[in-house]
Amino acid sequence: MRAGVPAHRAGGEADGIDVWQLLSGMWRRRRTVVAIVAAVMVASLVGLFLVTPQYRAESRVLLQSRATVNTVPDNQSLPPRADALAILSEVEVMTSRDLALKVIDKLNLREAPAFNGKPGLLRSLLGSFGGGGEAASQARREERLVKAFFAGLAVYQVRASRVLAVRYTSSDPVLAANIANTLSAEYVAASRLAKLEDTRNAIAWLNEEIAGLRRRVIRSETAVERFRASAGLLKGQSSTLYAQQLSGLNTEIVRVATARVEATARADAIRRLLQRKDGPEAAAAVVNTPLIQRLAEQKLQVRRTIADLSVTFLPSHPRMQRLRADIASLDTQLRREARKAVSSLEDQASVARAREISLKSQLEKQKREAGEVNENDVQLRALEREAKSNRDLLESLLKRYREASARTQLSGQPASARIISHASPPSDPAFPKKGPMLALAFSGAFILTVLYIFLREVYASGNMGTAGH
Repeated sequence: MRAGVPAHRAGGEADGIDVWQLLSGMWRRRRTVVAIVAAVMVASLVGLFLVTPQYRAESRVLLQSRATVNTVPDNQSLPPRADALAILSEVEVMTSRDLALKVIDKLNLREAPAFNGKPGLLRSLLGSFGGGGEAASQARREERLVKAFFAGLAVYQVRASRVLAVRYTSSDPVLAANIANTLSAEYVAASRLAKLEDTRNAIAWLNEEIAGLRRRVIRSETAVERFRASAGLLKGQSSTLYAQQLSGLNTEIVRVATARVEATARADAIRRLLQRKDGPEAAAAVVNTPLIQRLAEQKLQVRRTIADLSVTFLPSHPRMQRLRADIASLDTQLRREARKAVSSLEDQASVARAREISLKSQLEKQKREAGEVNENDVQLRALEREAKSNRDLLESLLKRYREASARTQLSGQPASARIISHASPPSDPAFPKKGPMLALAFSGAFILTVLYIFLREVYASGNMGTAGH
C-alpha cells in the first residue's frame, strides 16, 4: 500500500472502480442534473398547458320492466341470464346510431367545433376522386360526425345492478354534461315510444279479436236458447227438478201401497172374525164405525136387560123371548155392517191397487223423461259453459282494451327506464391531471438523469483503471 493513500481508496482501486471518485464526479455534475430536471419540468408544464383538457360528465339510468298491461305482467321475473342479456341489449340500444343522430340534431352538434372538424388533405383528395356527388359527401360528413360523437361516449352497466352509466368526455364541460343528460333523456323517451307502439299494436289486435269474439258470443248464446227451446227445457229447469218429482212419486207409491196392504189386511181380518161364534161382537171391535158402535152398545144394553129380568122371568116369558129376538136382530145388523165394512175395505184396496199401478206407470214415464232431460241437460250445460267462456273472454279483452285506450298518449305510457342521476358540468378535467403528471415527470427525469450520470462515471472510472494498469 502506498503512503498517503487511504485504505478504502486502495480497496476501491483494487476493484477497478474508485467509489469516492465516482461520487465526486456525480456531485460535480449536480448542476447538470438540476438543469435537466428543470428543463423536463418546464417542458412538461408547457406540454400540459398546450394540451386541451378533457372533461368527463356522467349520468345514470335505472332500467325497469319493459312489460305493459298488454304484453307481460309486471310481476313476472326473468331468469338471471336473460336479465343480464336484456341489460346488455339496452346498452346496445343506448349506443345505437339512430339515438346518436337524435342527440346530435337536438343539441345542434353539426355546428359545434369539436364535431365539425375538416378532413385531412389525403382524405379530401380521396373523397374528391371517389366521386358520389353531394349525397356521398353528406354521408361522409355524417359518418365523421357520428364517429366523433361515439369517440367520447362510454355506456356501461354499473356492477351487480340494473343501472346504466352514460359517460361522455369532451373539451367542453357543459357540452359533456348536456350530451350525457340528453342521451339519457332520449333513451327514456325512446322507451316510452316503444311502449306506445306496443300499446297501439295491442289496440289494433284487440279490436280484431273483440269483433270476432262478439260474433262468437252471439252464436253461442243463440245456440243455448235454441237448444233449450227444442228440448222443451224451461229456463232454470234441470235434472234436479225431475229428481225431486221422482222422489215425490216414490213416496206416493209407498204410501198408496201401504194403504192397500192395510185395507186388504183389515178386510181379511174382519172376514175371519165373522166366521167365529162371537163374530159380530169381535168384528165390532175391529170395525170402528159409529153405526156398528151404536149397534154394539144396544146389544150390550139388551144383554144387561136380559140379565136383570132373568131373576124375575123365565126364559119362556114373552118379554124374554122378545129381548132375545132383539139380540138376534142386532147380530144380523152387525154382520151386515161388518160385511159392508169388508166390502168397503176391499174397494179401498182395489182403488189403492189401481192408484199404485198408475203411479208406477207414471214413475217409469218420469224416469224416461228424466233420462232425456239428463242428456239434454248435459248438452245444455256444455253450451252454457262455452257461452260463459266466450263472455268471460270478451269481458277480459274489453277490460284490456279500455286500459290500453287510456294509454294512447305518450305521456300516459309508464317509462321502462328513469334517470336517477343527472350529469353536471365538471369543474376539474379528467385529463390531464397536472399534479400527478408533474410529479411523475419530476421523478422520471431525476431518476433517469442520475442513472445516466452514474453509468457515465462508472464507465469513466473503468477506463481510468484500465489506463493505470
